[in-house]
Amino acid sequence: MNVEDPVSKYYQEAPASWKGMTIHHLLTHTSGLPENEWENFYKGKGTTYSTEELVKTFRDRPLGFPPGSVEISEHGIQPAGLHYREAFWGVVCDVFGSSYF
Repeated sequence: MNVEDPVSKYYQEAPASWKGMTIHHLLTHTSGLPENEWENFYKGKGTTYSTEELVKTFRDRPLGFPPGSVEISEHGIQPAGLHYREAFWGVVCDVFGSSYF
């Protein structure tokens, strides 16, 4: 995984508006992903959301600003971290075998 890879390489359901968004943008909070308000959390406050459920809270909303601008978005680090975690464990399982985990 390269930080300059587009988000859509790892998240095939990415909308067209995410076309210029990279992993680097997620990690530096410059992706433009919109901020969430309480009403966006459709399952309620204090409820656990799966990765897909969390992404659904902002995926189809307009970007707050163009990816790579100097503004900050709170959603960057979590989606990026999840992609890195999945890639890391994929490599670990390939090397050591999934029976250990």
